Amino acid sequence: MNNDFGIKVYRKKSNLKSHPLIFTIYIMGYIVGVKKGINRYSKYYNTRGDKVNLTLVLFHTLSSLLEDLHCIEMYLSKINVPVNSYSWKHYRNYIRHDIRDNLELYDDNRKKERSKIFHTNNSDLEFLLIFKKNNIVFGDTKIVLKLKDIKNYIKKVECIMNKNINDAKNFGLLKN
Repeated sequence: MNNDFGIKVYRKKSNLKSHPLIFTIYIMGYIVGVKKGINRYSKYYNTRGDKVNLTLVLFHTLSSLLEDLHCIEMYLSKINVPVNSYSWKHYRNYIRHDIRDNLELYDDNRKKERSKIFHTNNSDLEFLLIFKKNNIVFGDTKIVLKLKDIKNYIKKVECIMNKNINDAKNFGLLKN
């Protein structure tokens, strides 16, 4: 017995000029990643143990979570879906580039722009990241990313993507 499974996406001439199905499938995959990331964050935040190792695990979890959110935001823009943006890209780049990759690049213009957003440009502070039970604090002005805001954002996106999938099934563009 074959246990392989997957999804088939068809191109079909119809009254639709284009269908956002392929981006919907990508987005749904990243939604799964965000949900797993939130669960992982909560699990490790509540774990007892070495704070240094837990901080590193939370840092990696947050980095992956922000990458997934940024991908969702990017694909939504490609299919012109109006969902309020939280500028996940700024958070993502703060973690993935300013902190991890570019500490030594003081003259990087993109980093300077983000340092204005996170208010790390007025002192010797390179970065500030504080993990709390229900949110993450960025920068020295206490910009807070709340887990409940991420969950609400994902619920809105998921509703739109479920409608896209149902539309695609109705038009014969998607078969299980």
